[in-house]
Amino acid sequence: MNSASFGDMAHHLLLRRKSASLKAKLPVLSHEMTTGKFKDKALKLNGQLGILAGLEKSLSRAKTHASTAQSVTQFLNQQELVIKELTTLATDSMSGMAPVMQNGSERDVTRVLSDAGDVFASAISVINTRFAGRSIFSGIATTQAAIAPSEQILDLLFSEVTMPTSVFAISDIVDEWFSPGGGFDAAGYLGSSQSPAPVHIGSGRFVKNDVTAQDTAIRVALAAFAKPALFGKLNINHPSPNAHAGLQEAYFSLLSSERALIELGARIGSNQEKALTGLLRAETEKTSLSLARAELIASDPYEAASKFENAITLIDTVYALTARASRLTLSDYLK
Repeated sequence: MNSASFGDMAHHLLLRRKSASLKAKLPVLSHEMTTGKFKDKALKLNGQLGILAGLEKSLSRAKTHASTAQSVTQFLNQQELVIKELTTLATDSMSGMAPVMQNGSERDVTRVLSDAGDVFASAISVINTRFAGRSIFSGIATTQAAIAPSEQILDLLFSEVTMPTSVFAISDIVDEWFSPGGGFDAAGYLGSSQSPAPVHIGSGRFVKNDVTAQDTAIRVALAAFAKPALFGKLNINHPSPNAHAGLQEAYFSLLSSERALIELGARIGSNQEKALTGLLRAETEKTSLSLARAELIASDPYEAASKFENAITLIDTVYALTARASRLTLSDYLK
């Protein structure tokens, strides 16, 4: 029986070491070939991982600013839509009132005033809109509605009126009830008097989203919608020839509210523009940093594929030599 010489043993050990080294490279090369990124980042950066850590920190911050800017942009978009709906509701109401004011009969006036209750309810429903589970005009109290139900508010206003009285006196009562410190703040507004803090969207820029249902323009609009509804409620309980004058007073109040709502929409639009600009900046920064990071740790997938093929070829060669010396099968060899 022939014994193995020291030369054979040394050759066998050399082949084993070479085989192990080649097989260890395969997962690394496969990763670089499929992902286009170096698996050993420290080796690629010569141990200077601080550069990569700084990039990743800046990238994480840019992603946060982009997400925040997008969220506040969507929130402001929803507020703007609500203001547009209120403006349209006011315009449509005036369109229905105008011909009745000029040539309408007492029955027509009564009908328009009776329908005003539904319009007032619609206005409150619009203001109580929720977005992403948040009440958008309730300040920091985002889990609850901004305004009490319309019937509750009309009942409170009705209790303030002592009949008989003039249309202008009733109009003043409604305006006073919705003014700061009045009945609206005590029983009509359900949200928080504290507005959300300005939102930081990066680079020292902040965006306000502080409009609540206590904003002057919304108070004016609610008073304007409430007046014809209250006149209608009073007319049912105390029929009066002054109903036509009440319709006129309601019309001009709605006209004033329309202007106030347009101004509020412009203010929200200005904040929207700031938020959108911040979003674009953050997205640009995020893209730039992502590209810089990718370039820093990027590998050449074609080079990795070439090395992978060379490694496979060398493994085949080592296997052939080892199998010839030891009469192994490939399956045994790769175990």
